[in-house]
Amino acid sequence: MDGQAAPVVGLHSRFFWGLRLYLVCTPTAMPILWALANPKMDEREVLQAMLDIDADLVADRQGLLLISDKGFASKVFENDLAMRGIELLRPSFKREKRRKGKGLRLDRLGAAPRPRLRVRRPVPFRN
Repeated sequence: MDGQAAPVVGLHSRFFWGLRLYLVCTPTAMPILWALANPKMDEREVLQAMLDIDADLVADRQGLLLISDKGFASKVFENDLAMRGIELLRPSFKREKRRKGKGLRLDRLGAAPRPRLRVRRPVPFRN
């Protein structure tokens, strides 16, 4: 290249060209369902499609509890899950009344508690 530096190509793009991975796991992080979907799709639609495709998984188990984030908030979505026999546990918004399970931590659901990391200062080497 006759002594000139090559142009630097940025790694960040304002466009997202890939797929989004969706996982449904047990409290011990064992994957149960998974899907790769278009990132423009609504995550509630993706989960409903996952449950439609593997309907036997839900039908064989009674009293399933689905823990999610605030992105799954929708009365229509919660009613659809209730029709399937699934209870949705998610954080409440500030404008909502307090939902069941507010402040619930994962280690209380049966997963092993996470060990606390202790940072030690390095001991200076002496002769």
